[in-house]
Amino acid sequence: MSTTIVTPEQELLNVINAFQKALLPAKLSPTRENGAILAVEMNRRGLPHTAANMVKIVNEVLFDENKLTWEIPPAKLAARKANSAIQNQGDAQRDQSAFAA
Repeated sequence: MSTTIVTPEQELLNVINAFQKALLPAKLSPTRENGAILAVEMNRRGLPHTAANMVKIVNEVLFDENKLTWEIPPAKLAARKANSAIQNQGDAQRDQSAFAA
């Protein structure tokens, strides 16, 4: 009977792969900054570094301005930005008509 030994590096890769799959179709940019943000936030909350906890942190900091960078943003973040852009366009149109009067 053979026993498979999983190194800490392999375990970390397994966690990262599970985390990336849990985010699909969104894709977090693979930057050191994003990794550091996730690690700091999990440590601050006393959470073990698991895929589920990484997803929890992403959801908690998702709308913090420019906290995480995305290759493909989550639908709820993209929708919020789209709604914000629409609101900002309406504000600009109102401001423009105020100047025209």
